[in-house]
Amino acid sequence: MRQKLSAILLMLSTYVDWFLLRRSPVGATRSGSSERSPRLLIVPCDPWSVVGSRGDQAMILAAIDYYRSKYASLDIDLVTTGDFDEETFHLPEGVRCLKVWQGRFLLRSILRGIPDAPDHVVVLGADVMDGHYAPLTSLVLLALSDLFLRRAADVHLLGFSFNTSPSAWLRPAFNAAHPQLRFGCRDEVSFQRLKQFTAHKNIRLVADAAFRMQPSDVFEQFAEYRDWCEQRRESGRTLLGLNLHNMLFIGYRNEAQRNEQWLECVIGALKVFLQREEDIDLVLMPHDFRTLTGDCLVLDPIFDALSEFDSRIYYLRDDIAANQIKGMVSQIDALISCRMHLAIAALGQGIPVLGVTYQGKFDGLFRHFDLKGENIFVDPALVEDSEYLLSYLDGFYQNIPSLRERVKQELPKVLALSEQNFE
Repeated sequence: MRQKLSAILLMLSTYVDWFLLRRSPVGATRSGSSERSPRLLIVPCDPWSVVGSRGDQAMILAAIDYYRSKYASLDIDLVTTGDFDEETFHLPEGVRCLKVWQGRFLLRSILRGIPDAPDHVVVLGADVMDGHYAPLTSLVLLALSDLFLRRAADVHLLGFSFNTSPSAWLRPAFNAAHPQLRFGCRDEVSFQRLKQFTAHKNIRLVADAAFRMQPSDVFEQFAEYRDWCEQRRESGRTLLGLNLHNMLFIGYRNEAQRNEQWLECVIGALKVFLQREEDIDLVLMPHDFRTLTGDCLVLDPIFDALSEFDSRIYYLRDDIAANQIKGMVSQIDALISCRMHLAIAALGQGIPVLGVTYQGKFDGLFRHFDLKGENIFVDPALVEDSEYLLSYLDGFYQNIPSLRERVKQELPKVLALSEQNFE
């Protein structure tokens, strides 16, 4: 009860501080010097780890790519908490960490801690703006977007998803936001939900900002990997990327048992699939490298179990950045993925994807490409044995050419929607 009351008081005090700061000059002023480089401020949705998800890193790198394409010289600041470890981020050159997300009065602390007023502000909305899990974080991100806009900065709150159960605490915040603050929803379902939730009128449909991130081949292992892929492709082989993780059954009463059964089904199906389709090679692709939830916890046992096919499998376990992962994705023909932003890295390069997740997670993404039917989703909760999963692998493999054609046909439209995050 005491903890709940404390959370309520913190939300109320943040609301009060937000409205007071609308009329206050708190924060750095913008220099009028013509010799000054434009300054970009990035506010992540997870200032504690910043890139606990490679998806967040992809959106950050997409923003940096966009503004560096506009300016010959650009200064970049990144808001983090005080204990953020900069080495875990793979910081691009020229990015300065501002460890200002701290204190009871977060808005005031952040504004006072920014030494140079930004010309451009990018706020990551991602999947936190509905307040379902962390309403205070959602409120702070929304309030900062509003406050920087009122301080004459060019503000872009990047496209976000919107849950079926948004926090009622956020409705007044959306309604009170500056009318020029644009809310972009990265899928049609979220777009309709937000329109029903708020009276704010400046809402539009966009595609995920991560579509704009440029792939990178600047890392030590890429040349070896590219040569392996080229040799396999010259032999007429199909390169199939595979990404799985161990969080598909979170919330199930028998989560550990379901994960174990699912892994057995995957290994059984892959063995039969690789025996039957002798012209297919696998590239195991981790997209999350965290110790407790990372993809290698599942990909390692799969790699070990498929040792008889080791000459047909490439597996890079190294912790690499989101744009480097996208560089690896550029070499494959199709992808099976649990991770939405890995799927975006593939679809954004015209590569078809089989989504392994509950259907709602990828549904909005696939709608952008007008992708429908049984050959694009596998719901792990419905997989009872290896044969059931194998039928999906077979169906996806047979339809790769038609799926690739559809993805490439719709891609220009999706890239244009992604561009709207910054317009």
